[in-house]
Amino acid sequence: MKRKINARKTKKSDVESFFGLKKTMTKKIKLPGKFTNQKDLRFSVSLVILIAFLSFSAMLFLFSLIGDQSAKAIGKKYSFQEGAGGSVSRKSSPVISNILNDANLDFQLTIPSTWTGWIYKTGFVKSPADDSISDQYLQVFLPVQGKTSSNFDEKQRKMLTILKFTAKEWTKLETGCGKGDVSYCDAMGKKITEKDGDVYAYITEPECPKTFEARCHEIDKVLESFQLK
Repeated sequence: MKRKINARKTKKSDVESFFGLKKTMTKKIKLPGKFTNQKDLRFSVSLVILIAFLSFSAMLFLFSLIGDQSAKAIGKKYSFQEGAGGSVSRKSSPVISNILNDANLDFQLTIPSTWTGWIYKTGFVKSPADDSISDQYLQVFLPVQGKTSSNFDEKQRKMLTILKFTAKEWTKLETGCGKGDVSYCDAMGKKITEKDGDVYAYITEPECPKTFEARCHEIDKVLESFQLK
């Protein structure tokens, strides 16, 4: 009479049992039937399910991380703040001269007489191409009729932003934009002129409210008046 071998006496570890089971499962198994060690089978199945769950969780985490970084890259905002030499200047209406000629800027503009109550701000903003440097900017605003809020962004409509880049920055921005980096395309704007290793570019708001439609059409005139000192 054949002796029965007790599977528990082999004292194999759970991991060895798993791989041993995996190997025997490649052989033909007659069904219905019973495995010699149901406890090892349950452990092996649980281990497979656990590995699959952990792998799936890791993939979800990776995809969410990549998606979050992409969203940040596409929606990147640049904070325009007054820096060294920055200033805010108001022009009363009517004015004798509509020439914007700030001592902190190396260029000047002519503002249309129809831009009643316009104000401007100059300052510095961190370069979108190089975090170690800052770029000078000018922003021109028009008051929003009927707004008495203390919040500057609510009571003023930004009409135009002019930025001063280095030629090296501009080349990097052009290259990045050409490769499809939307954040570079948005940050660089359109070139006005270039001189002595500096590039001047402008940015306008993507949408123009109906109440400012006529003023938005006059932005081209402002840019045409751009003149280096």
